Amino acid sequence: MPQDTLQQFLSYTSGQKEIPLVIAPDEQGQKNTEQELEKQGFEKTEDIADLLNKLQQKGSYYFSVSGEDDLKKIYDLVVQYPMNQIQMLVPGEHEKRIIEPDYPNLSVVFLISKETLEKIQKQGFNLLAKVGITYQI
Repeated sequence: MPQDTLQQFLSYTSGQKEIPLVIAPDEQGQKNTEQELEKQGFEKTEDIADLLNKLQQKGSYYFSVSGEDDLKKIYDLVVQYPMNQIQMLVPGEHEKRIIEPDYPNLSVVFLISKETLEKIQKQGFNLLAKVGITYQI
């Protein structure tokens, strides 16, 4: 993977009002990219609830999307992210959470494999039309 090109892409992710997307060729490429993101100072979020908590904090975070995730929730988050307020029911909670992202102090990246992206698209969620800048490895 051209490290300097990914580094360059990541330098543009801070303060974005649309979630940047990194597309890995396969699951192994996704794992390798996770390691690279962590080397670049990005902290992995474990699930949507964890990501929602981080959206109100200063820092750099990434969410590695897998086919096992609730793809509708991921799409809903991507759609709502630019609106200054995200309302979402998180599994295990009984009320919707309302989150206001701290855009100027935040860098969020979604990492996805080509296969999972195709799965989301086949379910009718046009993720590519809703995300921000995109980098394909």
